This record gives sequence, structure tokens and C-alpha cells, in this order.
Amino acid sequence: MDTETTDLTLDTPAGAAAAHLAAPVGAGSAGPGGGGPAVLVLHAWWGLNDDFRRWCDDLAAAGFTALAPDLFGGRVATTVDEADALRRTVPHDTARAIVEAARDELLARTGRDAVAVVGASLGAGWAVELAEADPAHVDAVVLYYGAAEAEWSRLRARVLHHFGDRDEMDPLEYVEQMQQAMVDAGLDATLEVYAGAEHWFAEPGRPEHHPEHAATAWARTVAFLGG
Repeated sequence: MDTETTDLTLDTPAGAAAAHLAAPVGAGSAGPGGGGPAVLVLHAWWGLNDDFRRWCDDLAAAGFTALAPDLFGGRVATTVDEADALRRTVPHDTARAIVEAARDELLARTGRDAVAVVGASLGAGWAVELAEADPAHVDAVVLYYGAAEAEWSRLRARVLHHFGDRDEMDPLEYVEQMQQAMVDAGLDATLEVYAGAEHWFAEPGRPEHHPEHAATAWARTVAFLGG
């Protein structure tokens, strides 16, 4: 499928924020149903790097309109220490304002009533927070190796989460408890566990990248979003 990409600027209460948009050719304009299924992509604590831009591009190739906001003002980290320091420089309210502005932009461009949200690690936490705060406008959530706490009964979204059994940041025991809490709250939630995979296994730019598991998780994500 032919796609088109562009970098744009979001107007938010916290100021201007950059974002990367990818869509099938001809699907980027607003109008009822004109933009295809809408997917918000929320990056990990590295910032909006090439991996997450590529996620948008690959989603567009699969027929979705995907938008990834930059929560860190163009700054990108490459090490854990840099990323940990970087995320601490962005106030919670600032990041939330950017996420909400990206949601609004995506809804306006596609004419859809709701978006799906794909979040990785730190971005997974933001995906859950948005789905909890605005259940009417989030109908699907995909979490890549990011555990979160929430009042799960507030969500109305279907949930798919991908975790590796060698993830040292979010131990599998905790993730399984989160999955059970979702099910107990009545959510349609699916947990996929990848043997031998670590945190960040789905990001080609990371040494933890596991190509086979990343490909499997991506195929499951695309099928889930299209369901």
C-alpha cells in the first residue's frame, strides 16, 4: 500500500509539540471515515526516535493512519541513564497535554469516534492513562513491555499486551497480576508472553531487539487493531 508521511506541529496548552504522521495515500484529510482506522503511537523513554517513526510508517502500510507525538521536544536518548534523566525533565501535565492534543488531531484528521493507542514502555503507561481518562475516545490499547496501574473498570478498550519473560524492568509476575486485574474488571484483555525476550525487544535500534519475537508481536498487533 502506498503511504505518505509528514512531520507536523501540535498546538497544546503546554506549547507547540512536534509529531510524525503516516497514512495511506489519500487518507490524511479529515472527513467521516476518510482517514482509516486511527492509531496513536506513544514512544518509550528514548524519545521519538527512528524506531517509533517506523512504527507509524509500518502501520500506514497496513492501512492505518498513525500519529506519534514527541513528548520530549525533539530530544532523544540512547542510554538508559540518559533516558531516565530525560523523562524527568518533562512535567506530567506537559506530557499529558501533548498526548491529548495528539488524540484530538488524529480524531479530527480521520473523522473517527475513537482511536487505538499503541504504547511502548513509558508510552504504555501513557496509553493506559489516556484510556482510563477518556474511555469514550479510546477503543483499543496495545502495550509493549509497559506495566501500569489503573482503575481498570473505567476502561472501555480492548487490550493486547506484549511482554518478554526475561524483562527485568517489569517482572512477569507483576504483569500477570495486571492481566488478572483487567480480566476481573471485565476487560477484553490478552497477554502475550515471549520466551527469552527482554524489555525493548520490539525496537530494532536496541541491543535487546529480538527480530523473531518482534515480528510475531507486530503481526498480532496489526491483526488486533484491525479486528
